[in-house]
This record gives sequence, C-alpha cells and structure tokens, in this order.
Amino acid sequence: MTGSRAGFRAPPRPEPGLRGRPVPRALVTVLGPGGRRLVSTLTDARGEYAVTGLPEGYLSVVAAVPGRQPAVRQTLLGSGEVVRADFLLRDRPGAVPAGGPARD
Repeated sequence: MTGSRAGFRAPPRPEPGLRGRPVPRALVTVLGPGGRRLVSTLTDARGEYAVTGLPEGYLSVVAAVPGRQPAVRQTLLGSGEVVRADFLLRDRPGAVPAGGPARD
C-alpha cells in the first residue's frame, strides 16, 4: 500500500448545467482489481468523503444512496497521488430518494 497521502477526495461539484446538491450519508466504496472491496465510507453532511492508504493501480469507486442510481468511476491511482472522484447521483425513476430529489 502507498503512504497516507494516496487516496480519493470528493467535495461536491455539480455537473455544468445541473443544479446538484450535496448528498449526505452516501455510501462510497473503493474496489481493487477483480472487484475486491478495499474500503467503504459515508459522505459527510456536505457530501464530502476522503479515503487514504490505497494501493497504486486501477481502482473503481462506487457511490450509492437509497432512491438514487449508483455511479461508478474507474481511475488510475499513482503512488502518493490524490485523485478527485465526483459523482452525480440521479434519481431512480419512481423512487423517492432520501433527502429529496437530486435537482430542484
């Protein structure tokens, strides 16, 4: 594993043209090669999360919350690198998501 500076950090940032809101308590899971779970965490009240101590290589980051479609990002993490991984969690058709709709 790399040093404590290697990891993902994601302050909320809506996609251009969309009025997204931070999603608190979203489950963020980092998967290594072969889909093995490396770590999971929850976003805070501002929709932010951070994980550290990850190995170098290709990793998948999955964000999910009830009532919204999960989102996945795949990225290459280098030694000592911090990677930003933002997500837009869209409403599931017909579902009432926790915390209200994703867009106003």
